[in-house]
Amino acid sequence: MVLAGIEHPTIRHNLVELGMIRDITVDGRTVAVLVVFPFAEMTIKERILDAIQTAIQKYGGVASVHTATMNRMELKEYFSRELFNPKGNI
Repeated sequence: MVLAGIEHPTIRHNLVELGMIRDITVDGRTVAVLVVFPFAEMTIKERILDAIQTAIQKYGGVASVHTATMNRMELKEYFSRELFNPKGNI
């Protein structure tokens, strides 16, 4: 999976492992992806979205990326991974 190669900028996990990539659908060359963020506004949000766009385009796809915010249960899981695997400052 192309998106499994995208590392989170501040956590030692990729976006798939962190549960941030959802609902991937492919229709011809168009790849629709739902990316779920822990907060609506994050300083690294555009960086992550750009990495997803680039990864899909690298393989000849056209990216259609949508975003949402994690619910409480998802946040708990996300933060448990972040707590034990920080990369440090970005």
